[in-house]
Amino acid sequence: MLGVPPRDVIFLDLPDQGTTRLLMANDKKTMDAFRRALGDWRPTIAAIPSRCDLHADHNACFVFTRLALGPPDGKRLIELEYLVHKKPLADARGRVVVKLSPSEVGKKRAAILCHTSQTALSRRSLAAFAQTEEVFYAPGPPREFDANNPVALADARHRDVFVQFHDMKTRRAFRKAPLFLVGDTTRQTVWLPRNKYQHFGMTLPRPTRQLFLKLDARGLFLDKAGWREVPVR
Repeated sequence: MLGVPPRDVIFLDLPDQGTTRLLMANDKKTMDAFRRALGDWRPTIAAIPSRCDLHADHNACFVFTRLALGPPDGKRLIELEYLVHKKPLADARGRVVVKLSPSEVGKKRAAILCHTSQTALSRRSLAAFAQTEEVFYAPGPPREFDANNPVALADARHRDVFVQFHDMKTRRAFRKAPLFLVGDTTRQTVWLPRNKYQHFGMTLPRPTRQLFLKLDARGLFLDKAGWREVPVR
C-alpha cells in the first residue's frame, strides 16, 4: 500500500505496554534487535518515536534507538523524532515539516485504517493523523535545560548526576514517581528524597557515555512525561 516491499519491512515484536520493562531490565535480545536493524540498514535518515511521546512503549523505543546509535560523534545519520501521543511542547525548536500531496495523504489514511486492532475503538482520532503536513523534530545534542520535561535541569559529570525540577509545584506533582536512569552501562531506579528542595543529586554505580532519565508517573493509559537525555561530561 505504501510502496515498500515486504522484504524491506522489519517487525521487532515488542510487547504492548512492556517495552519500558525490557529497557529497565537491560534486555540483551531487544537491544541487539535495534542494533541489528540499524546496522543492516545503515540509514542516512532515521525517523524515531519522540522522547516526549506520552505512550510508554513509544518513548522507550526512543531510548533503545539512541542507545543503539551510541553517543554523538559528528558523523551520525540525521535523526528526526515524531510525536503521536502528545501535549503541547514548551520548546518546539528543530521543527521540520514535510508536505504531503493529496495522493500521499490518501495512502496514509488507508494504511492507518488497516490497523484494525487500534481503529476498532479509535478510528476517527487515528484517521485524523492523515494530514497534509508531517511534523518531525530534529533533536540536536543533549542540553542541560529541557523545557518539555518536568526535570528542567540535568547534568552528569563522571558518575555524579544533578537534577532540578522547574518549580516546587512540579516537584510535588511527581513526588511519588520513581526516577528511571538508563545509560549504556547502567539501569537504575531512584526514589526522590523526602526534602523540600527543587534539586537533588545522586551517584551512578559506574561512569556512562550516555544517560537518559524519566519520572515514571502514569495516568490511566499514558505517561505524564517522557524521557530526556542528559549531557554527559
